Amino acid sequence: MKHVRKALLFEAFTGRCITRVLAAELIFAGMFAAAALHESASRAVFLLDSFGVALRSRATPFNRRMVLYSPNPISVSKTGSLASVKRPLCGMPDDGQPHLPTDSNGNIDWDSFAAPTKGKSYVDPVFGCTIRRLTDDGRSYHEYSTIEAMSANDAYVLIGYDGGTRMVDFKGKTVVDQAHMPVHNHGHYLWDATDDNKFYYTVNNSLMAGRIIEHNVVTQALVHKFKEYPNWISIMDHANLSSDGEHIALVGENRASRGIATIDFFVYQISSSKKSYIFTSSLQGCVVNHAPTELTGQPGGDCMHKLLLTGDNKPAMEWHPNQDSKMPAGCLSAFSAGASCKTMTNADGTLRMLQSGTTHMDTGWDITGTRSIVIETFDPDPNGTHQNDPCYNHGGISIKDVNTLALSCLLSTDFRAGHVSFLGGPNQPWVAVDMEDDRNPGPEWYRSNSGKYAAPTQRCLQLEGKTIAPHCWTLYEGEIVLIRIDSVGNQNQLGGTSHKTYRLAHSRSRQAEQYYAQPRASLSRDGKYIVFDSNMARPDGNCPKAKATGCTDVYVLGPLF
Repeated sequence: MKHVRKALLFEAFTGRCITRVLAAELIFAGMFAAAALHESASRAVFLLDSFGVALRSRATPFNRRMVLYSPNPISVSKTGSLASVKRPLCGMPDDGQPHLPTDSNGNIDWDSFAAPTKGKSYVDPVFGCTIRRLTDDGRSYHEYSTIEAMSANDAYVLIGYDGGTRMVDFKGKTVVDQAHMPVHNHGHYLWDATDDNKFYYTVNNSLMAGRIIEHNVVTQALVHKFKEYPNWISIMDHANLSSDGEHIALVGENRASRGIATIDFFVYQISSSKKSYIFTSSLQGCVVNHAPTELTGQPGGDCMHKLLLTGDNKPAMEWHPNQDSKMPAGCLSAFSAGASCKTMTNADGTLRMLQSGTTHMDTGWDITGTRSIVIETFDPDPNGTHQNDPCYNHGGISIKDVNTLALSCLLSTDFRAGHVSFLGGPNQPWVAVDMEDDRNPGPEWYRSNSGKYAAPTQRCLQLEGKTIAPHCWTLYEGEIVLIRIDSVGNQNQLGGTSHKTYRLAHSRSRQAEQYYAQPRASLSRDGKYIVFDSNMARPDGNCPKAKATGCTDVYVLGPLF
């Protein structure tokens, strides 16, 4: 017998008891159960678990609702047997409605919100998740959404500051300051997949492993020296350690010929010390001129923008226009149209198209663990026009199979999305997305920016290409959202599968001001925490080097499970 649990939704009004069952059905081995709660104060909505037990409450901003739900529902497996699927410990199942940033009484507090002090936390008054502040200098940031900011078991966080890096604990206390971090090539550090105290980096032509021993004490060990690259290797933007914890995407400068060096882009397996999926640029493509030279920026200038590893450990590379004869024909067509392109590397070192145009994305496995996928803020094909995007209005969080290129919609957002963080699969089936908006004028500028700032006063749905009033707060705007990877996006309106899409918090960042003011939410490897940046503590932009940093500090949201 099929087992299905549906929520019971009731409304109660002051002074009278009017109960309206919107979805009152509980089927459990042929048995039905229902329960009602009545609220004598203001209008409230109650969501009960399968046995009528209220589990959680939270007031929402525009109808003073109280939402109570079970974090551990019963679901049906593909074989028909019952399986336990965890829901997040906090957040609101998506209701498809815009939610203004308010206090717990429902008053808009976008301009008056007081951020906690360093090491302290608060509960998001709209969506109910706990957020802790890790820094307070207005100049700190974490690296990027596709790079894990938190260590393997969530003990430490990598924090950037003025081009350097330090490590802090869960309360923001420094564990290793910048002066005691190992010197490394251009690129970034990567946490190990299982060991809280271990991380990777590159020095000259060597891959190194660092280990935290105690406060400001780090040991260094050689992992592998790449003698075929006499000058340098690099962990390039924005590569992460693979989902299996075994593979790293690297780049290396080949030996120069007449002052020009080609570049290898490849995958290195730590346990076997073997390279695979090696793409070597041609002399007309990404090269180092005046080689040999110290690596001080992106390899080959800026023709290569990003390098990721897919779930099945293949390089996914984003190229800016270049003249490399080894580029797929689709890339050359995209370059001619003024777009960039993304490729996959085959085992023989040739490239094949992943997409034409660019979008933010991250990689992993589908919920069955059988398909290697990318999750993207929207699919840009063809040539950046996004006409192939499968979501409503061709704008949403979508999934692409990296081998078949088949597309599906995860959540229709009408382009209200910023960055994607995912390194999951069956055991961690969640993706984090932060939603950004940079319309001008609009709410997401410093309130001191009189030419651009407009305080949010009304809730609005939106359609891309239509004029959105400056004072509108749109659906998902400024939010951090958690989506299960088997969610299905709506095809005729915004939204997706409600009980698989959870709205966790407002980032409260004036993210239109500067790149680092974008939250770039980074989901921890175990899916329990999200690290993000926000200038919520400085809504006027009054901080040192405001233009360079966006007045940001680092925050962590969770636990989610």
